Amino acid sequence: MRWWLMVGVAAVAACAERPEGDAVPVAPAPAPTPAPPLVRTPPPPTPPPQVAAWMDQTLAPTADRARLEGAPLYRVELELDDRLFTYRGHLTLRYTHRGAAPLDALQFLLYPNTPELTEAGALNLAVHDVVVDGEPRPAELQRERLRVPLAAPLEPGAELTLDLDFDGVIFRLPRGAADLEKAALKQLLGLVLGEDDGKGGYGVFSVGDGIVSLALWYPILAAHDGAGWDTEPGGPVGDVSFFEPAHYEVVLRTAPGLQVASTGVRTAHVVDGDQAVHTFRATGVREFALQLSAGYSMAARTVDGVLVRSWFLDTDREAGERVLDHACKALQTFGRLYGPYPYPELDLAASPLIGGAGGVEFPSLVTIARMFYGGRVQGLPVALPDSPFLRDTLEFVVAHEVAHQWWNAVVGSDSKRHPFVDEALANHAAVVYFEQVHGRAAADRQRALQLTLNYQLARLTGSPDLPVDRPTRDFDDALSYAATVYAKGGLFFDALRAQVGPARFDAALRQYYADFAFRVASPDDLIGAIAKASDDPAAVRALARRWLHEAHGDADIAGLDVGQVLGLVLGEAGPDALRSLGLDPRLIEVLQHRGAAELGKLLRQLVDPDAPRSPVDEGALLELVVKMLEGDQSELARLLSAAAQTLARRDPNARLDLEDASRLMIDVTRQAVGDDPDARLMLDVADVLLRTMERMEER
Repeated sequence: MRWWLMVGVAAVAACAERPEGDAVPVAPAPAPTPAPPLVRTPPPPTPPPQVAAWMDQTLAPTADRARLEGAPLYRVELELDDRLFTYRGHLTLRYTHRGAAPLDALQFLLYPNTPELTEAGALNLAVHDVVVDGEPRPAELQRERLRVPLAAPLEPGAELTLDLDFDGVIFRLPRGAADLEKAALKQLLGLVLGEDDGKGGYGVFSVGDGIVSLALWYPILAAHDGAGWDTEPGGPVGDVSFFEPAHYEVVLRTAPGLQVASTGVRTAHVVDGDQAVHTFRATGVREFALQLSAGYSMAARTVDGVLVRSWFLDTDREAGERVLDHACKALQTFGRLYGPYPYPELDLAASPLIGGAGGVEFPSLVTIARMFYGGRVQGLPVALPDSPFLRDTLEFVVAHEVAHQWWNAVVGSDSKRHPFVDEALANHAAVVYFEQVHGRAAADRQRALQLTLNYQLARLTGSPDLPVDRPTRDFDDALSYAATVYAKGGLFFDALRAQVGPARFDAALRQYYADFAFRVASPDDLIGAIAKASDDPAAVRALARRWLHEAHGDADIAGLDVGQVLGLVLGEAGPDALRSLGLDPRLIEVLQHRGAAELGKLLRQLVDPDAPRSPVDEGALLELVVKMLEGDQSELARLLSAAAQTLARRDPNARLDLEDASRLMIDVTRQAVGDDPDARLMLDVADVLLRTMERMEER
């Protein structure tokens, strides 16, 4: 997943906590009216030769198939009603126990039942009629966990077949939830007020914008690390779990007009009356996801033997083709640097993502937030995708998500306990992509814009400087998580690459990819691979200890002033880019005024009690106020300008209570704007922000 934090529009959000409920027996799901029988193709036993044939369809010849021997095999029959946004299906799982100790139960994750997607007591996914090796079995449902006790312990190397039926309801996003302007305002207010209901998660299991997103829509085996099942709930941010590689055959029945992007390869497609039947197969994948829309168009290209497809709504063709171009370049770049991509296809699909997610990765399928494809923000005369900043951000997001095919899909990791292993490495890879495709200057700009700036903005708003290697449950909010794992973690890998040398570092990652493909790697595995490639392994481990387990971010990460930030956002076009948006030239001058940098310094000192203390040039701040009021002939503007000029000439040793002065200005301005709802909203936000700063300063 790629978190995005925009200058001036901070899009961050926190998910709801995930409390465990009481275990209850699984009963047949209630149905308001009788439903016709589910069309089911009885699955015959699948011998290894059939799995080998599936691998021929769905894996590149370079993939290490021996590591997938005995992997779980899912066969799923799925019927989707795209009018009511409900579904039902049958799952058959062939499971071979590859652990060292006998198993007394199987444990499944039911993501649709997590609190972020449900109301109290409600379920989005019901399971019934559980059968193990032909015998009905009781099962215990604990909200988002399903435990199936076995009649007798399953010995290492033994195999069983489990069948179950399920019924689901897809979470409906509120209208406009994925719209950039509304999402940004909601998340900004959530940041200031500390309130966010977290409903909808990241939108990966949802319907919105005419797009159905199906991730983790079925009962999926929890990861088993040899010591036990990973049944710990996820934290308030980040991934809900991680999974072992498995094989899939999914038979999907839908209305004929739906276009489908998916994990794996579609091996058959027939239309039978008012129903289309799609058959998909995938091997060596950690989960199976789908994106469906009647409004999807598609552009495709083959690169290095891989069919790459970009799916987008009809109105967003230009952005969709741009995504395709970025993905092809990223696939080539990472294949050359880290090793061959193991699947024959890669799909990228526009999706109504929310919660601050710019993109979410699945095996051979990448979803990109719909907000990057189209739409306008009120007051701006151009579509946001035409902004140089968002064009670069879209390319960075695509590179990050494609990098996850290496660092998550193929080389797995425990993304709940050590999220930096895949997320920080994917962010680092995205910077390297810019270096390889656009040159060092472009990479430096993206490093500053996507990593350094995000860290600095988080520190400015009070997020602490934390060690990078922390589990998701230890983060209080999304902003701190993004700043620590994505930004600081990505900068750690950049520092490590500079210490080891780019050629050796990239070669180390290539060997790491080869050694841990289709396995689960630990932080020690990753750092050990890089240390082994270095002339000074002790120095590598010392640097890892400093960044991963200690807190030296303010010393190790350079600061940015307002002028640098504007240069990063606007690129070489500078102020001309702002003028092209139709913004007032006076606003451009204000943003570039020396008082703006002093304002940033003051805010950081007010918000963060641990920030370095240095004198603030109050004269520059007051000059900034005067600059903001220039040209305004209203009585209020003349009054405030005169007051600011008088204060600027005062005795520099005299105390100025800037907070009281700011509140006075807010109150006076509120009276002046009258009933203008937009102006009053912004003044209310400013007032809340000021009060929040005061409370933090008191602490």
